[in-house]
Amino acid sequence: MSALSNIITMQVIDKLRRKNIANGKRKSYGYTTEQFECSGDGYTGVFVIFSVIFALITVIAVISFFMGGEDAGVAIYFFGVVTVLTIFASWASAHQRLIVDGNEATYVNVWGMKLHFQLTDVTQCLTTEQFLRLYIGNRKVATLDKDMYGLTFLKARCKEAGILWRNKSGRSINKFTLVWHATRTIAWIFIWTIVGITALVIPVSISSRGVTVDAFVFIIEIELLMATFFFGFVALMMLFFAIGLKEVNSIERALGLSFREEMARRGATGREFQDEQWFVESVPGKIAVLNRRFIKTWHGIKAERTSETSLYHVEFTDINGKRHKIGGHYKEHADKMCRWYLKRESK
Repeated sequence: MSALSNIITMQVIDKLRRKNIANGKRKSYGYTTEQFECSGDGYTGVFVIFSVIFALITVIAVISFFMGGEDAGVAIYFFGVVTVLTIFASWASAHQRLIVDGNEATYVNVWGMKLHFQLTDVTQCLTTEQFLRLYIGNRKVATLDKDMYGLTFLKARCKEAGILWRNKSGRSINKFTLVWHATRTIAWIFIWTIVGITALVIPVSISSRGVTVDAFVFIIEIELLMATFFFGFVALMMLFFAIGLKEVNSIERALGLSFREEMARRGATGREFQDEQWFVESVPGKIAVLNRRFIKTWHGIKAERTSETSLYHVEFTDINGKRHKIGGHYKEHADKMCRWYLKRESK
């Protein structure tokens, strides 16, 4: 049982928090560069909802089977496997995280296995289009999705410690890449869904139709249908998220410049960029672009609270006197934009 308990992530987290309480430290993570967590807990809830939906469909299929439904067996197999996959996805996303307490760092992978190391031993953080990898020498000690919460604190901590933060992304930022990065997480979920459905359709089709031309034609038809649905849905999502480009267009018109040329000239690659003049960030579902010369009055962070959650954004008035609202996401992203603006203003 001790071996099993060692892979339960919550025990790792609770142990660290109990230690902090005993030492008189703060109980929660996510507020300072000394204590924080990098996690993707937001995806866990989504996968849990899907797993409950598919589980209910499976139960309905089982009931239909016992009532004499002819195709209920195939439905039980199909939705049963999908339910197991979504449960695993929620379990994996809940486990993977990086927990930092002072100089003590604990990385927990998707299987719940943990690795302890000293943060000061990290020699570099290498970022790609989708992932952030931590290395000690040539040994990779952690792989984090760039959509995780808390990475802002990790980046600030690495900067304080003088740890190399290197961007491996080579594609220059432009309007298309901003929209793609806002959409890509949803796109990957659909890609893996199609892969899973394909893995289910092939054996079901062959078992019911045999190894015949009809079976392969049926499989090809299903694949074409899913591909059409996938590209259509992703295209619609990209058009929806392209609404975030209206700020880019406003900046280009007001300042008489080209966003693409500005990013290329400054060597901006990947999904985010900051310097004295520009703040550019594309996160799942959101695009945030600010230019200091475009801002006349900074109004700071505003919160929109509902009965279930709070969304945070920043507000400012541009040089033409128009008021803008950017963000509507988690407070971490609003704080990041605010720090970018106030850092320059305080000099």
